[in-house]
Amino acid sequence: MALLKETHSQYYDDSQSFVVGSGRTTGGSYTLTFDPIPAKKGDIRVFILNGSTNLTSELSPRAYDYENGVITTRFILFRSNDVLTVKRYSSNLGGYQFIPFNEVVGNFMVGYVGNGKIIDRVNKTDVVFHGQRALQEFSYDIFRTEKAMEFKLNSSTLSMPIPHDYVNYVSVNYIDESGVKRPIQKTRLTDNASFLPIQDEDSNFLFDTNGEAFETDESVAEERFKKATTAEVIIDNNINFGSDRDYEGRMLFGQRYGKEPEITKVNGFYTINERTNTFNFSSDLGDKIIHLEYVSDGLGTTDEMKVHKFAEEAVYKQIAYSILSNKPGVPEYIVQRYKKERYAAMRNAKIRLSNLKTTEIAQVMRGKSKQIKR
Repeated sequence: MALLKETHSQYYDDSQSFVVGSGRTTGGSYTLTFDPIPAKKGDIRVFILNGSTNLTSELSPRAYDYENGVITTRFILFRSNDVLTVKRYSSNLGGYQFIPFNEVVGNFMVGYVGNGKIIDRVNKTDVVFHGQRALQEFSYDIFRTEKAMEFKLNSSTLSMPIPHDYVNYVSVNYIDESGVKRPIQKTRLTDNASFLPIQDEDSNFLFDTNGEAFETDESVAEERFKKATTAEVIIDNNINFGSDRDYEGRMLFGQRYGKEPEITKVNGFYTINERTNTFNFSSDLGDKIIHLEYVSDGLGTTDEMKVHKFAEEAVYKQIAYSILSNKPGVPEYIVQRYKKERYAAMRNAKIRLSNLKTTEIAQVMRGKSKQIKR
């Protein structure tokens, strides 16, 4: 239930100013009201402005103490009209639509735990655990915590590591000269081996003293795929359209013929190598800008652990149900009640976060109503 705590200058300009007066040499204390409070010294810089516009100096980190959002200046001689300005370098633009995870835990402890409440006693660590599990599960289906990574593909390696917080991919594209995404197809025409044994001249496996097979890092299929262009990867199974026989004279009655849609692509191909944990691309994608969209679980950094306000109630219900269903002595009807409330809250959150806009749907449907010319 985060409330507005910032002024317009704090939100839009990421700054907060304090009138300091003049002649102060022993210093003073100034409390930041940013929301959230910058977590470390590197997130802020402190300046002395004269007349609120002209920069006179920047205070060195050694010239102030930062603790719990309170800045303390020491042995600073201020002039008339001097203003102490704190500039934040961790932007909070758009942050009001989310509530930090630690506030979710605190709100749950206040609203659900205590004498006369649905949960009489529970360890905060249990609430944190079930809350993080809720974040993970909701990220896959309700929050859809999707991230995008942009990088230049090295033409010699033609691969990129799987991102550190990767769970599954959404789409892989390359960016053309106009900045437009061009979809790249994941191919089934080749594959990446998980076991690459070393063999002798007679194709026998070689083993070490423990009986384990020696392995190599070089895969024939992967090396050939890296060298292949999109045209070479595509299998040309085109058959003359309108003919009732294939190129060997066999009857085609009742059979499908023509190119397979999954291989009629011109933007290139990629595979996911589970052995090396990399994305591998066909050779004609070398030096292109690749745009990878993938799903994460929402448990990255502290800043990433946040809940959209549309789903805040669903997270509370999920935590409550998880605790009550694992707590001995809780009547079954209470567990079933919160199971139903959890389901209803999750359904509402999913509908809200689906972000369906009637005007956008109308534009798409208008295109569907056009007559097909023959």
